[in-house]
Amino acid sequence: MAERDSTVSERALIVAAVYGVVGGLWIFLSDEVVAAFTTDAARLTYFQTSKGWFFVAASSVLIYFLVRHFMGRAVASAAAQHRAESNLLMVFNHPAMRVFVKDPDGKYLLASEAFTRLLGLTPGEIVNQTDESLFGVEAAAALRQADRRAMHSHGITESQDVLPVAGIPRTIAVLRARVTDESGRCVGVVGIAGEDVTSPDLGTAVRQSLEHVVRRRSAALAAAVRDLHGRIAALHTEAAELRRHGDRLEVEREKLEAEKHVLTADLLAAEQRLNTVVTHVQAIVAAIDQEGVVVLAEGKLLPEVGYKPGGLVGRSIFELFAGRPEIVAACRRALEGRSVAARLPVGRLDLDARIVPVRDAEGRVVGAVAVATEADRPPNLADALRDDDFADKQGGGSPRAG
Repeated sequence: MAERDSTVSERALIVAAVYGVVGGLWIFLSDEVVAAFTTDAARLTYFQTSKGWFFVAASSVLIYFLVRHFMGRAVASAAAQHRAESNLLMVFNHPAMRVFVKDPDGKYLLASEAFTRLLGLTPGEIVNQTDESLFGVEAAAALRQADRRAMHSHGITESQDVLPVAGIPRTIAVLRARVTDESGRCVGVVGIAGEDVTSPDLGTAVRQSLEHVVRRRSAALAAAVRDLHGRIAALHTEAAELRRHGDRLEVEREKLEAEKHVLTADLLAAEQRLNTVVTHVQAIVAAIDQEGVVVLAEGKLLPEVGYKPGGLVGRSIFELFAGRPEIVAACRRALEGRSVAARLPVGRLDLDARIVPVRDAEGRVVGAVAVATEADRPPNLADALRDDDFADKQGGGSPRAG
C-alpha cells in the first residue's frame, strides 16, 4: 500500500512539474517574443490578452484530460471492486457455506445466512457483535482462543466450538484460517462451520467435508478480501487526486470571476464618461446596426434639427430619411465598408457629417457610426465642459466662477 501511494505521488509530482515548467516557459518566452515583435502599447495589450486566453484554454484542455484519465481509473477500480464483492457474495450466499469473518478484536464483520441459520439468528443480529455479547463470557473465551490460534498459524486450524443451537449447546466442527492484507499483516480470521458433531461418529466425515470445501474456497476468499481492501485504498487515492484538481479549478474560476468584475466596472465607467461627453458636445453622434436601425442618437444639436436625444433609437434610418436619398446613399456606402464625408442639410442646419463603418473582430461590417457638426462651426469641447448640466453631473454642483 505504501508503494502504491508512493507511485501515485511520484506521478502527480511529475505531472505538476511538467505543467509548471511548460507554463513558466510559455510566460517567459511569449513575453520576450511579444516585446520583440512590437512596442506599441495597444498591440502589446492585445497580444498579452490573446496569449493569456490561449494559456487558459490550453490549461483547461490539459486539466480536462487529466481529470478524464483519473476518473477512468476510478471507474475501473470501482468496477473491479464490484466484481470482487460479487465473488465474495457468491461464496457467502451459497446455501451450504456456513462462513463468518472476524476482525482481530473478535468482532463479526461478515456472516453467511447458512451460519446465522445454524445459530437461529439473522445476519443483522451477528454483524458488528462479539462472541461475548452473543454467547456469554465463558463460551466466548474458548472461541477467542481458537481465533487467536488461527491468526498465529499459517495454515488451516481445526476446532470443535460449543455454540448455542436453538438454545441448546452443541459442538460444531469449525475450520479457521487467518486473513492478511497485501503486506502480509493479519487483519482477521475466516471460519467455516460444519455439521453438528456432538455425536462422535460424525466428526471424521464432517472434518473431511470441511477440509475439502476449505481447500477449494479459502484461497479464493482470501484473494477476494485482499483485492477488496486494495481497491478501496485505490479509490481513496483517486478521490484525493480528484479533490486536489477540483480545488485548483475552483481557484482558477474565482480568479476569472474577479477579472470579469474589474473589466465590467471599467467598461461601465468608460461608457458613462463617453455618454456624458457625447450628450454635451455641440454635435450629433449616431450609430446604426447592419440593418440600418438606430442604436444611438445623442448630442446637443439634435433638438436643433427637430429630434429629441434618444428619440430615434429603434427606428430605421432608411424610413426616417426616405425622402432624402443623399442621406440614405451615404449610410448604405458606410454599411458597405466605405467611409463617407458630406455636407447634409437637416432641418434648419447645414451639417458636416462623417460616417464610418464599424467592423467586428473578423473584419465584417456590423454597423456604422456618424458624427455631424454644424457647418463651418466645429464643436467646442471646452464649451461643453463648461456646461452647467455637465458640471453638475461630474461634480455634483455648480461650476466654479472664472
